Amino acid sequence: MSMQSEMGRAAIHLIGAIRNNPSTLPVIVPILAVVGVAYGASELYKYVEKKKEEEREEFISSLTSGRR
Repeated sequence: MSMQSEMGRAAIHLIGAIRNNPSTLPVIVPILAVVGVAYGASELYKYVEKKKEEEREEFISSLTSGRR
């Protein structure tokens, strides 16, 4: 299972814990914040890697076509 789906499942379980026992809210909210940051970081990493690959392909294409 991917890291993102694991984080999603964890968040769902934590939200369920809040619904079942609202007194856990002060403990769970920071955990959900960390999960959100980790998810955002993984999405940003994928975006940056995709852009790098596109630039690499563009550069190779320009070399093979003679443009610079």
